[in-house]
Amino acid sequence: MSNSIKNIAAIELNEQELDNVAGGLALVLGDVQGYASQATNGFSQKELIIAQQTSAGPNGSTTGSITSLKEVASSAGLNIAIG
Repeated sequence: MSNSIKNIAAIELNEQELDNVAGGLALVLGDVQGYASQATNGFSQKELIIAQQTSAGPNGSTTGSITSLKEVASSAGLNIAIG
């Protein structure tokens, strides 16, 4: 078993995933004295891979295990203050 695990891949969100975090707002206001807005967005991805290999000899024991945990999260927000 190799001492290093290589998992290099680009992750691209499909249209349905993008729709879940996309949004919009359009306002037309007259005679507003103050306006402030703040937009935020975030994306994180974590991947944990654990592998185990045990062997013994002659004609005895062997073990092999591997597990993988992946977490992908995204968020978006917009704050608007009108005075």
